[in-house]
Amino acid sequence: MCLATLTMVACGDKNPAEAGGGGGGGIPEGYVPPISVEDKSLADWDALEHQELIVRDELTAETPYWSALKKVQVYADSICIFYALTFEPTAITAPSETAGYHIYLNADNDPNTGGHWDLFGPENKGNEDILFEGTVWDVDGNQTSYSPPFISYWSGPVGGNDWYWTEFDLVDAQVSASQFVADGVVEGYLVRDLIPFKKWSNAFEIGFDLYDDGYTAVGLLPQGNATDGGKQIGRKPKLKVTFDE
Repeated sequence: MCLATLTMVACGDKNPAEAGGGGGGGIPEGYVPPISVEDKSLADWDALEHQELIVRDELTAETPYWSALKKVQVYADSICIFYALTFEPTAITAPSETAGYHIYLNADNDPNTGGHWDLFGPENKGNEDILFEGTVWDVDGNQTSYSPPFISYWSGPVGGNDWYWTEFDLVDAQVSASQFVADGVVEGYLVRDLIPFKKWSNAFEIGFDLYDDGYTAVGLLPQGNATDGGKQIGRKPKLKVTFDE
């Protein structure tokens, strides 16, 4: 998986991959992951001493937009960030390479870096540093592993909005993988050391959105309240996770 070199002109922070970002060895020999993405089961999540969990809130009687993502589980050790997503399968009307999910990371846990506040709080001051964009279906709609062709860093104004994402220039490496446990249940991992970001904090924030064919958003967690017409208001912060070192 080789990504294109920079595709936008950065107008905020320099490329966070510069001057020592990432470039680590990935998964070390002998590492036994606490979560398997080959067993077709979520049972190993029950064995964890702790995990971060968020379930879709029914905040109003009206069903809000982006309600198809029902539950998110996240756990991070010193090597990988593991996650499990539960969503409504019928929300994906046309499984294809243009349906999938985004993963948004505030990797440095710094409110004064990053941007993009379109989906998550705090209002009017984004703090997202890294974006994964990928699919779990192939062109024929068959289930496949999450291997994002686009892994990007925020290159817009600090705290700003809009789609100021610039692709990392990556080497060929397996940064992520996933499995379908059942229809509407996906679990996967991201290898922290292979994400070329130089300012990781021990605590970070993460959020997810699910999109249908044509990149149409249908699910979001954490999710804000809903108002007339089902549109989200009162954006919630992303889920805070601490690496279990």
